[in-house]
Amino acid sequence: MSNNNILKILGVAAVIAVLGVYLYYFDNSPFTFKCPVKFLTGFDCPGCGSQRAIHSLLHGDIAKALSYNYFIIIGIPYACFVAITGVMKSEKTKHWRNILAGPEAGVIFLCLALAWTITRNIAGI
Repeated sequence: MSNNNILKILGVAAVIAVLGVYLYYFDNSPFTFKCPVKFLTGFDCPGCGSQRAIHSLLHGDIAKALSYNYFIIIGIPYACFVAITGVMKSEKTKHWRNILAGPEAGVIFLCLALAWTITRNIAGI
């Protein structure tokens, strides 16, 4: 792995760590991000509740995290796997990355996000 890749990984890890510390200590503070979709339409987007869900997850409350946003909590391990396979350069990880993060996976993700948005707004989840 080149030094450039290591620096990228460390940079991303640092940003994630800072955001994690912030979300650990501040839940619904005036400085948390507000959803523009909810503000403009009144409907929950696929990411609504993500900050509260991650805050609860960081405090070990998985049930509460899921109550805020199923989609983001289930998506975190997937995103980590995609990120890890993107950094690793072996043929095996390249194969899995093509399957899990290729164009077909993007279409599937968008369909799931749309289905989640419709479901959560109809069911009030």
